[in-house]
Amino acid sequence: MMQHPRSLALLLALALAAPGCVYTAKVKRDDFKVPKGFAGAEGQKAKRAKPIGRWWKAFGNSELEGLLKLAFEGSLDLEIARARLEAAQARVGVANADLYPKLNGAGNAQRSSQVFGPLGTVRQNQISLSLSASYEVDLWGKVRHARAAAKHQLAASRENLRAAYITIAAQLTDAYYLLVQQRAVITLLDKTIKNREAQVELVRRRYQSGVSRAADLYQALQSLASAKAQRAQTVGQLHTGANALAALVGRYPGRVDAGKLDVLPEEITKLTGGLPGQLLLQRPDLRAAFAQLKAADHSVGAAFAAHFPSISIGGSLGRAFEPTAGNVWSIFANLTAPIFNGGAIHARYKERKAQLKESIATFRKTLINAVKEVEDAMARGRAVAIRIKHLETRVLAAEGALRLSTDQYTQGLTIYLTVLTAEQGLLAARTELLAARRELISARISLARALGTRGPAIRPPHP
Repeated sequence: MMQHPRSLALLLALALAAPGCVYTAKVKRDDFKVPKGFAGAEGQKAKRAKPIGRWWKAFGNSELEGLLKLAFEGSLDLEIARARLEAAQARVGVANADLYPKLNGAGNAQRSSQVFGPLGTVRQNQISLSLSASYEVDLWGKVRHARAAAKHQLAASRENLRAAYITIAAQLTDAYYLLVQQRAVITLLDKTIKNREAQVELVRRRYQSGVSRAADLYQALQSLASAKAQRAQTVGQLHTGANALAALVGRYPGRVDAGKLDVLPEEITKLTGGLPGQLLLQRPDLRAAFAQLKAADHSVGAAFAAHFPSISIGGSLGRAFEPTAGNVWSIFANLTAPIFNGGAIHARYKERKAQLKESIATFRKTLINAVKEVEDAMARGRAVAIRIKHLETRVLAAEGALRLSTDQYTQGLTIYLTVLTAEQGLLAARTELLAARRELISARISLARALGTRGPAIRPPHP
């Protein structure tokens, strides 16, 4: 059958015009610049560093690793991220389906009756079966851009799942060592309470023998009560922290063994910052943000393609059984062009372009914040490390002051207030040193999180 010459000319013109009407994705990774090195690298020459991987193993702590295993298996945040990944994978399946022809089956059975007056009633049966196929010719790239956007959103969901693993690992490790610090403080307070009880007995004997004043005894009793009150407060904080840790693992409070360790590590492994550009490759949140940016770019392409006609081809093949048997077939080609829709198509295109600008600004903000997080963590770690050295000196000096004042008080050379002041100074120094050591651990955790890690292997869900 001959095609109408005007129809052929129209199809030929559309085919020739198609390449010029297809939107080309514009976002590239090279468009985003980062500093050549970290400002807080202490004068070291910037160099590439391998991804740090499972940084928590550097602590060599079996309790911590057991809790992390529970968290990776039971965290509800991870379960939410996995569900979102499954949904994104399903959306890719929907987008992929638009690349292929649609095939539908149909069956029709009808019985009709019509009265023709004196001629009587005529009854008729109609029975047919058919298969129909249709395919939209994606000249303008609308389907391809929609598919690409869905694939980038899937990549973003996968990276968001990796980011969730890193966040859970960092939060749980920080919460765990906060509990270790609190146990260490309780152990320190137990020793302090024991020492103050001994001091109360000493002062009591001296008071009874007329050597010490009643004020000394009251001060000793007050100091003992203060230490016991501080211990009770720390025990309460320990229970609260254990409840928070259980929630991170995905369990109810009291259903997780938070460990028994009460000694903070004194040596903390240093991490290498590497080059800022590596953050683009290592940090899952940045990779996710860039994938979302690419998805927004392709969404603009799909909205741009909606300005142009839709061309679909197809046909059907079937067989009629009643009232007469025979094969039935048809073929078609449809062209649907938007003529007037109140500007809705162009408005949607402008909306997608604005969303792309927003995504670009969001990615740049995320990138700047990522570099800032690394700089902050390195600066914090350096400051705390220096502070720890001074606090260690302070503890040694406070221990010496307490020994000296205790000896002088026993010999009657000083008043009890001097002993009490020295003892309180030592407790404060030791408590602050514990807090600083835990803060250094927290700074290392923040740096590991800021640099990005491979984390546990992630298997995409089955379709």
